Formats: sequence, structure tokens, C-alpha cells
Amino acid sequence: MLGCVTGWEWYTRLDRYIILGALPTPAHIKQLHSKERVHTIINLCAEFPGYKSLYDDLKLKQTILPTSDFTIPHLDNIERGVEVILNSIQDDSEACIYLHCKAGRGRSAIVALCYLLRMYLLTPSEAQAILLRCRPQVYKLIMLFDTNQKK
Repeated sequence: MLGCVTGWEWYTRLDRYIILGALPTPAHIKQLHSKERVHTIINLCAEFPGYKSLYDDLKLKQTILPTSDFTIPHLDNIERGVEVILNSIQDDSEACIYLHCKAGRGRSAIVALCYLLRMYLLTPSEAQAILLRCRPQVYKLIMLFDTNQKK
């Protein structure tokens, strides 16, 4: 329903490993597993525990990094999220991870931004540009300043 009203995609691929999106439905989980080969879920919703029995049935791993809606994830959760991603990739070069919060715009986007910074050694503005190009509805996370301006 959200996509019909806003025109936003429920989820979008950032690179070969990460799909960033909104709180998934059971149908989304099945589709992500079968079509996108997702095997790990990173959930940043304090308000949503995930679908444990469905994840067990599909042999999906879930990492919950509980963060309240409209708040910034604690630094420990950001670091843990990036580590889960990098360890999954190291363990399986075909790894695909679904990274989500409620709308895929704030909490999960911060972890995605930090992943891009670390994985590709980007500047914050480069990482933000990739994030916004792939998923335009994410909050503009970084305040960009032109360092060449005269003071």
C-alpha cells in the first residue's frame, strides 16, 4: 500500500550484497528468498521481532539491532550491522542480505551508508549519492558542506 500512495519501492538493491527496504511482509520474505537469494535479514526495528518461524522454515538468519522508530541507531548497533554484513560476505561470496527498518529510510539507511563507506572506502558524500540514487526516499543523512567556499 505504501508504494501505491508514495510511489516508493518496497525495497531496492544497493549492490550485489545488500537490499535495503521497508518492513517485509511474509510474501516479501518468500520473494526475497527465492528470487533475490536473501539468506540474512538485518532488522533495525525495536517494534518488530521478525517472523521467526518463517525464517526458520526458509533457513534465514536474522540479526535484530533494536532501535526505536525516529531515532538514530546506537553506534554499537551500526558497527554490529556492518560487521554482520561483512562477515556474511566473507563467509559466502554469493551472500545477499535484506537490511530493513519500518520504511527503509532512516535506521536501516544509516547502517547501509556505513556499510558503503567501509566496503568501498568512499567519502560520506559519495556514499550518500549512491544511497540516494538507488533509494531516493532515504532521509538525506549527511549534511554536505562545500569546503571550497570562502569563509
